[in-house]
Amino acid sequence: MAFSLLLSGDGFLIVSLLLICICTHLRRIPKLCNLIINHKHGLRGTLYKASVIGTRLSLVVSVLCVLMGLYMLFV
Repeated sequence: MAFSLLLSGDGFLIVSLLLICICTHLRRIPKLCNLIINHKHGLRGTLYKASVIGTRLSLVVSVLCVLMGLYMLFV
């Protein structure tokens, strides 16, 4: 079930937005930031890039989260 969510277009967008939001919030916690987010290679590099996207495009990400929430509510 979890893998089929990634194959649909709206499911991939939801998972991507959640990953960006989680990584952005984890970046604000100093101990977790040093352990998880500050590495720029491999899986930790993907988490770092997601946190940078969330930091730089915070207004766009928050609007997309609201729109996806409304989409999931009414569809």
